Parts: sequence; structure tokens; C-alpha cells
Amino acid sequence: MHNHRQIDLSLGLKNTHVLVTGGNGAIGQVIVDAFLQAGARVSVFELVLRHEKHSSSQVLTQLPTPTTTPPIMSTSPVSSSTSSSDPMPPILLEFENDQPPSEQFMEYRVDVSQPEQLARGFALASAHFGLIQVCVTCAAQDLSYLTHHTSLIDLPFSQWQQTFNVNVHGTFLTAREWLRQVRDGADQNTKNLSLVVIGSESGRFGELGNADYASGKSAVQYGLVNSLVKDIVQIHPRARINAVAPGPVDTEKFHEECAMNPNQYYEDCQATTAMKRPTSIQGVAKTVLFLASENWSGDITGQVINVDGGKNGKLFWND
Repeated sequence: MHNHRQIDLSLGLKNTHVLVTGGNGAIGQVIVDAFLQAGARVSVFELVLRHEKHSSSQVLTQLPTPTTTPPIMSTSPVSSSTSSSDPMPPILLEFENDQPPSEQFMEYRVDVSQPEQLARGFALASAHFGLIQVCVTCAAQDLSYLTHHTSLIDLPFSQWQQTFNVNVHGTFLTAREWLRQVRDGADQNTKNLSLVVIGSESGRFGELGNADYASGKSAVQYGLVNSLVKDIVQIHPRARINAVAPGPVDTEKFHEECAMNPNQYYEDCQATTAMKRPTSIQGVAKTVLFLASENWSGDITGQVINVDGGKNGKLFWND
């Protein structure tokens, strides 16, 4: 006779410390808000902070310059004497209305391609909210904003380097820093140890005119994930790594592109996608939360989850 035990169907993310790099982008911000709704404490690494994107009233406080031991968060007002040479001024935001509450949300100005900034960001974030349990690598040079070329012949090496600096090197550096922190700070009772890499359908199908973007995404969602799947459990037996590979995402920028190119919606969605529509941002965010939750995905690691409405390749010719 089988013993039927009650299954915990909650996400189990309340008070989990989550880091989202690129957390103020079109996709990243929805991921951040989803984690906040799940009760997580969220740190964001970004180049452009929320208070620089929105005009709503906020209270800003500035961290003191870190010493050898990372300081706990200060609630002192921003000082005009703060050194302009400081590469990463962390800012605490207290949002009004439906903006993230300060007790759950912190953001730091961090360039993920710079190891020193990343190390400092991790130290400050963990000093404030504790060990970073979930790490979502969303920071990237976005395909929608990259210069498109008709052929690899025309792709400048400088663009290739810059794309790889952020999309590949930044993801590698973030993953490495997170693993070091897990090694040094997690114990046998630490839950929700999950690294979620944001990939792309371009990493699977390629991208005409943007081999820089497609190659970078392929590197992290396949090469990095497959390389870390065994490595990560040697650091902590409950730690996991997975990737989410969205199809064309239903953002304002995607609609702008479709308005400029009448064929794009047909080529990207209708002709090549079973569901005949772009991927919702909420669908991407929910998948990230699923992979972050040990309750829901504790037996899943080393996988690439394609959130693309049944994408089945690229349209080669339209005539």
C-alpha cells in the first residue's frame, strides 16, 4: 500500500535572495517583478538604474565606499562628496505606488563584463540580503539594438568583441562569482540554489546578419550549461543550472521592428512558430521562476527550456 504524502505546490521563493543581471530591461524587469510578487528579495545589476528610467518620486540612499569587509547598507542621504571615480555606486530605492518596496529590492550599477565590479556587487548584495541563492543572467547586448548586417563580411570585429564581452564573458563572470559565493556561503540546508541563463532561439537556429549574437547565445545556453551541469553539484549537491531560450518576445521594440518591416511578423512568428504569435514576456518570467524554485524543478538541471511557442527554425526564403 502506497503512502500518499501531501505535495507542496508553492513556489517556495519567499525571502529567497535573487540576483537578476540586466534587471531593468524589457524582459529583466518583468522577471524582477515576478520574483517580488513571489515574495523574494531581489538584487539587480544594471548600467541604467530604475530611478534613471522613471520619474516617480523615490528616496535615494548611498552606500559608503566598501572596505576590505563589505559594509552593511547605510541609510545616510546621498552625499555630493561621493567620489566620481567610484565605478559602481549602489543605490537603495524606496518606490511609491506599485514600485518595488525597499525591503525587497536593491539595485547596483554594475558592468557584468568587469570582474572587479561584479565581485564588489556580489559582496554588497550578499551583505544586504544574505547569500544569493538564485542567479539569473539576463544582462546582454540585445539583438533588437545591435547593428544588423546583410552578411558576416560586413560585421565589424569591434561589434563581435562587444557582444561577446557582455553576452558571453559577462555571463561566465557572473556564473563564476555566484559559484564562488555558493561554495563559501551555502550550507546543507540552503534551498533554491539555481543558476538560470537567459539564452535565445537565435542560439539554436542562428541569426542572419548577427552571428555575434547567435554565437554568443549558443555558447552560454549550450556550452556553458552543459559544462557546469556536473561542476555545479560538486560545489553544492542541490545546486542546479538551466537555460531559458525565448523566441521573438512580445515587447514594444518587437512591435516597432514589425512596423518598419511588414514581413517580420510573418517570418518570425506566423511562418515558423506553431502558435503563430510572439512569446509573452510573462511566459518567459514564469519559466524563470519555475527553474528557480526547488519545490517545482529540483530534479531539473542541465536543460535548455525553449519558450518559443513551438518555434521550428528560420524562414530561409520568402519568395
